[in-house]
Amino acid sequence: MKLGVATICAHIYHQGQWWSYEPFVLEMNLWADLFDGLVLAAPLDSGPPPPSGHPMPTPPKSWCYLIVGIAGAGSINPKPRCGRSRR
Repeated sequence: MKLGVATICAHIYHQGQWWSYEPFVLEMNLWADLFDGLVLAAPLDSGPPPPSGHPMPTPPKSWCYLIVGIAGAGSINPKPRCGRSRR
């Protein structure tokens, strides 16, 4: 069974790795251990992870992303991103 999560927590894809706010990533790690997969609907932010704001890489577990727009752009443009190998 997969868990679907909609969040306002922006995610960044940088140098082959997804990043997000550390407390969010830690919480999702707990939930991901209870399910076969995790599907996140989240805004995409650009650039490298900021040095402040506690960024943390997301684990290579079975997380799947449904990007619902660019953070701050006010648009909804779903683009699925599953795993780490697809961008």
